[in-house]
Amino acid sequence: MFAQAYQDIIADDQGGKKSDEREVLSRTIHLMEASDKAPKDSMLRIKTVHLVSDVWTFFVSDLASEDNTMTDELKASLLSIGIFILKYVQKMRSDKALHFTPLITISKTIMEGLEQ
Repeated sequence: MFAQAYQDIIADDQGGKKSDEREVLSRTIHLMEASDKAPKDSMLRIKTVHLVSDVWTFFVSDLASEDNTMTDELKASLLSIGIFILKYVQKMRSDKALHFTPLITISKTIMEGLEQ
């Protein structure tokens, strides 16, 4: 679902792909921060875990694509980050004590890199 919507957006404007990725990360960060601020809101947490998982599943898939023109070194680094994030959100499904804080930090750093 997310992947198709995202693909539709970037298909219209390849030059705006970084902008779209920043927007997706920004919205994801906002949701993660809101979830951490409302630890008793289990529906928000579930929604956030699913969104983060969907976003990073798409990013990992895109990075692994033959059409991705990033350098192999950058792709490998981002794939490692993506795998870490996907494993972390998987753990969050069963461990309610885990917070989004490390994922927020990582996402903000990546978003800053997209601004260059």
